Amino acid sequence: MLRARLLSPRDLGVRDLEYWRSLQGADSAFRSPLMGPEFAALVGKVRDDAAVLVFTRNGRPVGFLPHHRRPSGMGRPIGAPFSDLHALVSEDGLGLDDEALLRHAGLSSFHYSGLIDPHGVFARSTNARQLSWRVSGERAFETIRDAHRIHFKKALRHERKLAALDQDVAVNLRDTNPATLDKVFGWKRSQLNRTGLHDFFRPQWTRSLMRLIFESPFGSLVTLNVGGNPIAGRFAITVGGACHVWIRAYDPAFARYSPGNTLLWRFLEAMPALGIDICDVGPGGEHDKATYSTETISVCVGVAPSRRPPLFPASRSVHRRLEHIAEVELDGWGRAYGLLFALASQGRRSGREATVADVEPAHPKDLVS
Repeated sequence: MLRARLLSPRDLGVRDLEYWRSLQGADSAFRSPLMGPEFAALVGKVRDDAAVLVFTRNGRPVGFLPHHRRPSGMGRPIGAPFSDLHALVSEDGLGLDDEALLRHAGLSSFHYSGLIDPHGVFARSTNARQLSWRVSGERAFETIRDAHRIHFKKALRHERKLAALDQDVAVNLRDTNPATLDKVFGWKRSQLNRTGLHDFFRPQWTRSLMRLIFESPFGSLVTLNVGGNPIAGRFAITVGGACHVWIRAYDPAFARYSPGNTLLWRFLEAMPALGIDICDVGPGGEHDKATYSTETISVCVGVAPSRRPPLFPASRSVHRRLEHIAEVELDGWGRAYGLLFALASQGRRSGREATVADVEPAHPKDLVS
């Protein structure tokens, strides 16, 4: 008989963690670090509403759904909006659909936007699918370079121009300086404000989570430095050779040299040295991610139980905006601020869509940017 128990991430036992990791190892669809116990445990340290629904059969754990339990029984993927990929990590054949899962969890709804669902548990409530981008394979760098030689040569030219400014141009593959992290996040926050997108670093819990991850064995900051000073950075979480990149930002003073793209190529080349064989960059941002990826994954968007999707594109856009604000801001004041900022910055967002081509994406669902 299938049974379920609800736990805080901090209350998971050693046996639970072992089975969770074994389920990830048994199905490559679940290999993302965002679907593992390490990420859930870190989120649980900054969010009191973090929980894990653990399914057992004959006393053996067979499924794990990490999530947030919001007011009125609403559930969201744990760590949203940083959970670009999420899942019910489980064996096949549990005999569940989304409504049965919600009953077990004691939730009235579950909102998802990057769901990996190989066993079809959420098939009835999924109302859309989108592509998520991934870099994988032993020769991923060579594969991407050979397919996009023009982009690669352009990055080399920019790097030579940087070297002409100062001969000391270097990549730090394991930057552990907290001040550098703050600088990278500061660039990203300025970009978000400049482009009219909601600042996902505004609430304290998001800054605390990123700091915890940075200080953990799983945080990874790679930087491009000129004259010993960072001018671009990429921040990611890496567990067991699987990486998910969240933040990519650069010093606007060096924008003409495209330092973000230079760092990207150097990162791709260094993946084997970093012990990374899979790097997810999340859904969205096709104009950028398609160039620098080797494969795509189809992810699900929807609300369980099944609901009718918005009828008009404008309403879908508004819905996505409100969903993002609700994921980031946990109180009424923060959500009111987010809504007012969205209204005030509408013109900047429209302009960004029309004019920006080579600037890092800044939408929270494109957190590789």
